[in-house]
Amino acid sequence: MNRNFAQAIVLIALMALPLLAFSPIQSTNQPIHSTRPRVPAPSTAQISTLVKNSGCSLPAAQCLATLNWSGYAITNETNSVTFVGASWTVPAIAGAVGATCPDPDRTWLDAAFWVGIDGFNNGYVEQTGTSSDCLYGQVHYYPWYEFYPAISYPLPSADQIAPGDTMYAYVNYTAPKFGIWIQDKGPAHVWHFSLYGTNAGAPRTSAEWITEGAAGCITSDCSYFNFLALTDFKSVTFTDTSATVVCSACVTPGTYTFPVSSAAWGASVYWILVTTVFYPPPAPFIRAIPTTAENGDFTVRWESSGP
Repeated sequence: MNRNFAQAIVLIALMALPLLAFSPIQSTNQPIHSTRPRVPAPSTAQISTLVKNSGCSLPAAQCLATLNWSGYAITNETNSVTFVGASWTVPAIAGAVGATCPDPDRTWLDAAFWVGIDGFNNGYVEQTGTSSDCLYGQVHYYPWYEFYPAISYPLPSADQIAPGDTMYAYVNYTAPKFGIWIQDKGPAHVWHFSLYGTNAGAPRTSAEWITEGAAGCITSDCSYFNFLALTDFKSVTFTDTSATVVCSACVTPGTYTFPVSSAAWGASVYWILVTTVFYPPPAPFIRAIPTTAENGDFTVRWESSGP
């Protein structure tokens, strides 16, 4: 656990001043998660075997295992990414009935679905998305944004999201600010939200479409924190994916806007699965895995909540 990550979680506990004008989730009966940059899984023979047998259709060097991300990323040089966007449908928590969800251990399971700039190979992320959480047996579906290393904030529409709602979100950059847009197209709810903010030092080296097992406070005083168990969301499909990148590693270098599935990305695109946090024991296993990206779409399948 690096020092910056620990400091970020402490900020969550102290409810530090918000980056922008909106207050973070503060109620004790609601999740306070923290998404964060990609945490690579240590290189072991077991992890390599998991990746090799996972069905990744990209060259081996572009097939990665992490402890928190599953999905796709495009990466390039500093100050190269200006836009990333996609749609998805808010997934229901498997086995949930009304406001309750299956949680025999009375713990916290989180699954965050987002688009963002940065985080693949640096210590920043500018992102927005939705989460499907099971917190002490209670269901929580909520939209949020985060400019890591600042903390995560729920949106003013936090009570207006439901499984089956179709979301569209993007993050863009127009100097000197990042903009986020997230829209609920219904059918249960219809709203949109946008804001602009700075994230000083963000290098804009990557674009992502990610399902994440986030981190959070395990105790009420935040004296212990860790990666959270991954909510059983069955699957989520990212559609209408798009990124704008100054791409030096593309088949033909230049500035392009392509979906994640475009062959033109060449060596710039990475396929990412999320594996267990602890290994061995127990032996590592996959928590979530993406399908091959085709026609601008891909699906992330839930495999396990974790150890």
